[in-house]
Amino acid sequence: MLSATAFSQGCLPVFQQYQGARTQKPGTQEITPNIATVSFTDDGETERIQNQLGLQAAFGLTPKADLRAEFGLLVNPGESGFGWSLGLGLSFGIGWLLFGDLLML
Repeated sequence: MLSATAFSQGCLPVFQQYQGARTQKPGTQEITPNIATVSFTDDGETERIQNQLGLQAAFGLTPKADLRAEFGLLVNPGESGFGWSLGLGLSFGIGWLLFGDLLML
């Protein structure tokens, strides 16, 4: 997925890439909210490094193709400001679904 990303220094990767393997039916939509936090522990001390809030949307174009969009808001605790990520891309279902929509081969 092509993404344009703007964020502060030291920012960790965006975690909103998780999604099911199935495509949407034509003319239907799916919106998935997500939240993630990243912490680091060293010598018994734990520090929260980043919090992220995100939304991912899928729009069914054909039985085997979706248009997908994603937005993420990135916040580093203890620092002023925030970052964001925005992505847009196509998703193609070109395999066989296994275990419901958990895996596609």
